[in-house]
Amino acid sequence: MAKQKGILPIVGTIGGFNFYYLDGKPVMRVAGSGFNGEAIKTQASLGIARKLTKCLGRRL
Repeated sequence: MAKQKGILPIVGTIGGFNFYYLDGKPVMRVAGSGFNGEAIKTQASLGIARKLTKCLGRRL
């Protein structure tokens, strides 16, 4: 995560980068770097995530 410097901090997405505030400070990250629902449903490496999600869903 990169810190933004400048007079006017940006909030939003521009050219594949997300700009937002974290703990009151403007930061930037690459857009789309998280998991999507299809990956969680199909990838074997995310089996633990599926199991934990199923467990949490029953308890809430």
